[in-house]
Formats: sequence, C-alpha cells, structure tokens
Amino acid sequence: MNNIFKKINKEQIIIIDDNKYYAELIKANIYKIGYKNTKIFNNGEDSIEYIKKNKPKCVILDHILSSNGFNGDDVLKKIKKIDNKINVIIISGQEDVKIATELMKLGAFDYIIKNEDMTFFNLENSLRKLNRFLIINNNKILTYSILILSLLFVSLFLYLFL
Repeated sequence: MNNIFKKINKEQIIIIDDNKYYAELIKANIYKIGYKNTKIFNNGEDSIEYIKKNKPKCVILDHILSSNGFNGDDVLKKIKKIDNKINVIIISGQEDVKIATELMKLGAFDYIIKNEDMTFFNLENSLRKLNRFLIINNNKILTYSILILSLLFVSLFLYLFL
C-alpha cells in the first residue's frame, strides 16, 4: 500500500448513495487501496445523524439522491454545518460545470463525474489528493506549534537571564 494512503485509511469513510449496488462498488474499489473502514448509507437523513455523532474525515456523496428527504446539495450543506473540516467528495452523473462549481463553492473537496471508464480511477486520485492535503495541514499545525514553543522558550530565557 502506498504511504500516501496512511493518513485517512484508518479513519472511517462514509459512502452516501441511493443506489445500493453502486455504493457497494465504491466500497469494494476503495477497499482495494486500503480503505477498510467504510460505512454505507442509502439516504441523506440517516447519514446526517451518523455524521453528527462520528465526524468522519471523508464522505463520498452521490449528488442526486432519490430519497424523499435530502438531496446531495442538502446533505453537503448539513455536513459542512456539522463540521466544516469534513471532506466531501461528490460523485455525480451530472456533467454540468455550473453544478460542479456550485458544489465546490459549498465546500465539496472534489467533484467526480460518474462514467464507466474513469470514476474509480478519479476517486482514487481524489483520495490521494485528500491525503496530501491532510498531511500538509498537519505539518502546518506542527510547524506553528514548534514556532510558538520556540518563541515561548526564547521569551522565558530572556525574562530569566536578562
């Protein structure tokens, strides 16, 4: 397994798709690259309740949910309200650039178009990109922490010895 997948492959990934067969396909494909901790929901309502309690690092969300409740846009907005740090990858059959742009503005991490040839390849790339993003953010936090500790140490040194 590639080192790049070590960041979120231990974290739970939530898959929300009203097509049970397609959700299982997503699960099987990401399992192959190391994501063994996944949970599938076939509607937005149940997934939101679960996300409130568990706050996963990543959600793979179908844009068009045929349930009577929330659609993909609604679920995305609710997830971002729960925790803006949850990364949402949208998978959709919609090839409309305006829809993709709007969802990215709402906070989607990535937008993948469903097609027979490239969907799972693009999803794997998106998960790699997400891992790099999370590693860089963690490194920034670590760097800022070291900087703050260094400044505190220098301040303490100056206070005690000058």
